[in-house]
Amino acid sequence: MWECIHSKEASWSDDGSPYWGGLQMGWWFMSTYASRLLRVRGTANRWSANTQKWVAEKAWRREGYSMRWLRGQWPNTSWGCV
Repeated sequence: MWECIHSKEASWSDDGSPYWGGLQMGWWFMSTYASRLLRVRGTANRWSANTQKWVAEKAWRREGYSMRWLRGQWPNTSWGCV
């Protein structure tokens, strides 16, 4: 699923503020679901593709695998991926 969403988003190394990485994680998302990574390694564009997918999966799990949450995070690109 994360590869599918990524294919409609950006490069894994995209550094264009206000969204970073291949899943276009915003500051709020990174600080909420990966605060330690953000502090230690910087924004998502500096993380490996696997780490970005792991953070997204961890966040989705934390939110109870809610489709509403998923659609809220990736409203234009999650359709057809799940």
